[in-house]
Amino acid sequence: VVAPWGIALNAKEAILKAEGVGLNIPLDAFDVSLLPGTPAELLATRPKAAFRHRWKLHDLAPGAGMAAALASANPQAKVSCFRFEQTVDGL
Repeated sequence: VVAPWGIALNAKEAILKAEGVGLNIPLDAFDVSLLPGTPAELLATRPKAAFRHRWKLHDLAPGAGMAAALASANPQAKVSCFRFEQTVDGL
């Protein structure tokens, strides 16, 4: 289980990476959903968060006990997460 702060940090990082601004926008300049089991969502922005898009967040589950998020400018985007298993011999 991933802690709520980890879920929020993943979502915020996804938005900042999609914006291409790094940490030039403070993390407290916008709010994202925190609750496990609820869809990731950009909830609110403050003046310092002048985003180019109204980002849609997608939750990803790359593995047990891990969480990730992807930000998309397309509200209709559908995202899939695939996991490839390594065989015993490493091939």
